[in-house]
Amino acid sequence: MSHTKSLEEFLERVTGRKITQTELAETLDISRRTWLNRRMRLGRPESDDIIALARHYWCNPVAALMYCGAIKP
Repeated sequence: MSHTKSLEEFLERVTGRKITQTELAETLDISRRTWLNRRMRLGRPESDDIIALARHYWCNPVAALMYCGAIKP
């Protein structure tokens, strides 16, 4: 069974600092509740959100999608 890693974990590794759910929601300009509901639907963030957040934090969107299990290598 594979373990999908969290987007927060990926962003923390890349940025070297703690990333909160609230910070991610604010970055996407949505409420924290909306952010959490989107995550619960798929068991991970939606691909569009992963891409937007990766770009905001100057990360490779494809690497972020792969890390979160949204796409396979």
